[in-house]
Amino acid sequence: MNLLTSVLSQHGLTIVQPTIRDHFDRFHAVVSDAKSDKYFIKAVIGKYSYSYKSLIAESYITSYLSKLTHQNNIEYKKYRLLIPQVKEIIIQNQLVCLVSRFIEGKKLLDQPPTTQAQLLSVVLELVLRLGKFTHKETISPYIKNYSPLSFIIHSPFQLAKAISVTPNQMINLLQIFLKVFPLPLSSKHTSLVHADINASNVWFQGKSLYLTDWEQAGWGTADYNTVGPLSVHWNVPEIRNKLFSRFLIPLLAFRILVLFSQRFESSDNRRKRDYSLLREVILGNLGDVAVRKK
Repeated sequence: MNLLTSVLSQHGLTIVQPTIRDHFDRFHAVVSDAKSDKYFIKAVIGKYSYSYKSLIAESYITSYLSKLTHQNNIEYKKYRLLIPQVKEIIIQNQLVCLVSRFIEGKKLLDQPPTTQAQLLSVVLELVLRLGKFTHKETISPYIKNYSPLSFIIHSPFQLAKAISVTPNQMINLLQIFLKVFPLPLSSKHTSLVHADINASNVWFQGKSLYLTDWEQAGWGTADYNTVGPLSVHWNVPEIRNKLFSRFLIPLLAFRILVLFSQRFESSDNRRKRDYSLLREVILGNLGDVAVRKK
């Protein structure tokens, strides 16, 4: 913590709100500069950790995509997609720190379910449109592979990890594993994938929608974007009914394996193990949810 404060000070930044350390050993804080302009920081200390390498990738992806959204008018239903501008990326003394402009807006998670469902649907379309402006080669060293073949190859490994973490769910996880394999080996919609869209990382100010947290960004099956909000908000009927479609079941099954393979704190709602989602996908009890409307 002293290292973080010292490095920020060298860059003319002062922490103005309490620092939070998350389950992946990342530090989050709000800082200000000499002009009292505020910024949000995400930092990791420890050069050889997964979180350190992940944040470096996220930082360069965020910087590139932020420039795209500010240089191009990416709109849908009169909403514009913006990614917070990056002030700087600090890599110094075993520390990496992403410094991005603070968003003076409202968090989507604090809004009524109907508003969440509506704006999440808009964000999904906006990310698809952002993909048309994105040159994959520019960010290829940093992004993940979300091709159908990659899902199929990694499914057995995710299954093994999930069973080791939650052995009491072995039978259910095996049934979920079998749901992945209707996934076709090719996808009609290949594009930019955020992979973790949910109401906690969407902010809005007027008709501007801000999307943060690009640490899982990749390229491949565009429909995997929809799996993020579905898996996080499955028990919110307005969101489930707005976004769900049966063709998403194989991707949703893969996501369940990922969630059940992670060790987590009970307070981490974004990565919780949703047993109701597990049961409903296994049983095929999905008849009452609506087909997603574009």
